[in-house]
Amino acid sequence: MSEAIRQHPDSVRLLYARGLVHMERLEPEKAREDFDAAILLRNKYAMAYSGRAAAEIWMEHFEAGLADVLRAINLAPRFSAPHYVRGRAYEKQHKFKEAIAEFDRAIARDSESIWSVGQRALTEAAAGNYDIARRDLEQATRRFPGTFEAHMYRAWFLATCPQAEYRDGATALSEAQLAVKLSYEDPYALDTLAAAYAETGDFERAQETARQALAKMPANVPDRKEVEARLAGFGQRQPYRDHR
Repeated sequence: MSEAIRQHPDSVRLLYARGLVHMERLEPEKAREDFDAAILLRNKYAMAYSGRAAAEIWMEHFEAGLADVLRAINLAPRFSAPHYVRGRAYEKQHKFKEAIAEFDRAIARDSESIWSVGQRALTEAAAGNYDIARRDLEQATRRFPGTFEAHMYRAWFLATCPQAEYRDGATALSEAQLAVKLSYEDPYALDTLAAAYAETGDFERAQETARQALAKMPANVPDRKEVEARLAGFGQRQPYRDHR
């Protein structure tokens, strides 16, 4: 794709597409550069603003990211992605009520987004609405059976919920293993599998799997420190509890 961009440096679509590839490769800084370039060429390109917002918010540059979200929404009110991105920003800032409302808006525009459905469920859990989260995650695995994200979200909840009555290590493990298989060993699926191993008391495999996840993450990816902290906890035979 980089060669195509060299041949067509004014292609907004190619720059945007490469930005998405960088996001998939866990490279938000490089993604932001491509979205910047796309916006310079076409300053009313809603998808590029949404993409740049996602990169900024991933790096916890909330003010810049939320400003881009607003631009994207103003340019394309029916576009679901900016609402998902704003939901993620609010969730990271522990504004759970606002985050859930944004995920609802994203789902209203695109009901087939497993990311919006899954993140809304996990945010319900973060807000203490565990019954809603459990129900929605169970439904997501039935509704989106071929997506690794549905199984990963459910496994994460079952392995890391702070309330013991909602945890289920055996089911978390089977769901996480399926997520890893479906995703071809996505690092976040591996991180979830590590948490599931820890919940079942298999801390050796938890550490091994967390190291595998880290091996697939660039050194400067924003989420890396969280995985490293979980790995250290597994070494102390401590399962992870998601107290966000």
